Amino acid sequence: MREDPEYRAKERERNAAAQRRNRLSEEYRARERAKNALSRAQARMDDEYRRKEREENAISMAILRQNDEYRRKERVRNARAMAQARANRKFEQAEARMALKRNNVNSNSQSETSSRRVGEGCGDILAFSKSISNNSEVDAEVLAEEMVCWICG
Repeated sequence: MREDPEYRAKERERNAAAQRRNRLSEEYRARERAKNALSRAQARMDDEYRRKEREENAISMAILRQNDEYRRKERVRNARAMAQARANRKFEQAEARMALKRNNVNSNSQSETSSRRVGEGCGDILAFSKSISNNSEVDAEVLAEEMVCWICG
C-alpha cells in the first residue's frame, strides 16, 4: 500500500500540509515572541522614564526645600536686622533726649544755685527708662542701671 502512487501522493500532500501548518505556527510564535519582546522593551522604557521623572521631581523638591529654608533664614536675618535697627534708633533717641536734658539741667544749675540733695534726680532716670523700654519694669530697671544720672553723677 505504501508503494501505491496514489497513497504516496496523498502522503506527500499530508506532509506538505503538516509542514505548512508547522511553518505557519512557527511564524505565528515568532511574531508573538517579537510582540512580547517589543512590549517588554516598551515597559522597560516606560519604567526608565518614570524613574527619571521621579529623580527629577526629587531633585526639584530638594531645591524647593533649600529655597524655602534660605528664604526662612533670610526672613529671620531681616527681622533681626530690623529689630537691631529699631533698638539702635531707640537708643540714639534716648541718648539725644538725655543729652538735651543734661544740657538743660547743666544750664539750669549754672544759672541758679541749686540746693538739691544727691540722688534727687534718679527717679527721672527710672521714669525715662520706662518710657523708652515700652514700660517693661525689668527692662527699665536694667536700662536705668546702665544710665548715669546727670545730677548725681
